Amino acid sequence: MTKVEHNNQDDQQQIAQLLTDLRSNVPEQQLAAVKTCGEQRIAQLFPDLVEVLQSIKDPYYSFPRQLMETTIWALGEIGDRKAVTYLITHIDNVFYKIQVAAMTALGKLEAEEAVEPIRQILNKDFYPQFVHLAAVEALGEIATPAAVAFLQELAKDKKHDTVIKEKAHQMLSYIQGFW
Repeated sequence: MTKVEHNNQDDQQQIAQLLTDLRSNVPEQQLAAVKTCGEQRIAQLFPDLVEVLQSIKDPYYSFPRQLMETTIWALGEIGDRKAVTYLITHIDNVFYKIQVAAMTALGKLEAEEAVEPIRQILNKDFYPQFVHLAAVEALGEIATPAAVAFLQELAKDKKHDTVIKEKAHQMLSYIQGFW
């Protein structure tokens, strides 16, 4: 057996084990499998990660919330644009860490369709500063004309605090470095 054949066989065994773990009733196995999928960017398990995300019924307890946050992160790491629809639904989640994970993943995916939902988050005063900072950073990663226009607006806005304005300036500089 050649080295390539051996690696392919090992990969298939790893995928089979991850699939078993993703479908497991043991939460720790599920979480470990989700982390591995994200770390190794295993795109072929994308549908199974979506299934894990959709199966979380009660994120009011700490572990399901951690599993949800990690699954959202993994979807962003894998980089499949089919995740955008699922991620947008979590932008306005009641749990801030889940919101941040969703916006960060959407930024990585450069999801133009997320600009308006992210803008809505920034227009709500009751979110903590770290949620607003994640929203600004996501807009900078998305970097579409609509995102840039809103960042320019934010940089001048008197409603937002200095930290948010500075982050908007920073993201505009970041974008200009690529244009």
